[in-house]
Amino acid sequence: MAKTTKKQLIEEYIRKAEELKQQARQLQARTISETREEYYKVKMDTRLSQEGQNIEKEAIRQFYAERFLSEMNVIRTKYDKYVADAKKLALEITSEPLEFDGSQAQKAAFEQSLRDLKVRIALYPSHDTAVEEIGKFVQAQSSPYFAQQIANNFGELIAPLALTPSSEIKSALRRTYDTAKRHAITDETRYAQQVLDVPDNQTLILTLSEAPTFQNLQSAIGRRAAKSANDPQAELARLAVGDTDEKSKHSYGEFEEDAEQTE
Repeated sequence: MAKTTKKQLIEEYIRKAEELKQQARQLQARTISETREEYYKVKMDTRLSQEGQNIEKEAIRQFYAERFLSEMNVIRTKYDKYVADAKKLALEITSEPLEFDGSQAQKAAFEQSLRDLKVRIALYPSHDTAVEEIGKFVQAQSSPYFAQQIANNFGELIAPLALTPSSEIKSALRRTYDTAKRHAITDETRYAQQVLDVPDNQTLILTLSEAPTFQNLQSAIGRRAAKSANDPQAELARLAVGDTDEKSKHSYGEFEEDAEQTE
């Protein structure tokens, strides 16, 4: 049985993280649907006074807000763990030296060519010629492993040219070095770098005020709870100690109007 590669593990972590994003959206839709139904039942209950309806509605809002944030906290924790594990492996891939998949004869021939080039660079009377030879040598390498070896040895390779006052030569050497670095990138390291470039604290649920889905969630569980969807821990802690904030109280009139439009 083939051994699972780091890239395959990263892909699995990313797949599971994306599944959690989908779970978050499903939770949002379910919360909106269920609260809309509960609020409607209260609205249609002719036995309740306006004050009684408000009390019932607030109890519904608090129940669903806490349940939603608790489930989002579980999703957020799992999601962050998968992303962190993926980035850890991606960093290992980008940091470790490439493995050479050719023959030992090919490797020995390259190493000899590199040693010969270092000697020629030191002996060339013209810096322009030396720079040109280095560029040709880099362009001739098709193996990412060889390109990485050139990049790793580039400082030693260009040492005889390092003190040149010519800005043109220095620019040419910088371009050649960048070329060697690019040639050293494999599909695996390119994918790993893309994973490392993914921002932390990714948004699981859109919380822009103008987004219809956020407006509906806000109508269901209140603005403060809805705003905390992507980072629910602080709001859960506030709810746990019974903290009440008048600014976060639900606007029932707005909810009823929004709730009936939620589809």
